[in-house]
Amino acid sequence: MRFKSLIQRSPFINQQVVYWEEQLNHLTDRLQPINPPNKLWKTIYGRLFSPHQRGFDFWHWFGAVGSAAAVVLAIFLVQQTVFTPDTADTRVAVIQNEQQKSLWVLSISANSIDVVPQRTIEPYLDKDYQLWMLPADGSNPVSLGLLPEQGDATALSPPDAFKLAKVGGLAVSLEPAGGSPTGLPTGPVLYTTDIAQL
Repeated sequence: MRFKSLIQRSPFINQQVVYWEEQLNHLTDRLQPINPPNKLWKTIYGRLFSPHQRGFDFWHWFGAVGSAAAVVLAIFLVQQTVFTPDTADTRVAVIQNEQQKSLWVLSISANSIDVVPQRTIEPYLDKDYQLWMLPADGSNPVSLGLLPEQGDATALSPPDAFKLAKVGGLAVSLEPAGGSPTGLPTGPVLYTTDIAQL
């Protein structure tokens, strides 16, 4: 219950929960279905419903939970190796659509922006998604580069004007192929998000 209330109070925690749910749900896509032999089903049935079953076995349950936690931790650690922040001042942002589905997950430092595209992104053949910094002082957006639509993590190199302390937020616009020709958003601004510090 406490964690559920934290999700409701913290947009960042909610974004992380949604992101990891999507990451873990896709793990089953690679598994090929296997029909277990009848003998195995009988063994499982006997262990679950045998009249000689002694009841709840805490240590077996604890071992199963511990194994699951170890798998989740391993996936988390592997995911962290994708990001290589340049400084200790690292922040994250999750760009979501209207259905709260994660589109891009960003690890941001003063010198690098590592972007991991998600499977929920709708690609365009003749357009690109462009990432913009929204300065805290309300001045014009600053382009941070084109966002990948698929594949592994992509590193963007922010311009000299990019300073973490002066960023009010991030925005994504839909631009002609190759990006905005004017240096400012020309297409619709589709998504905006805040940056959270780790």
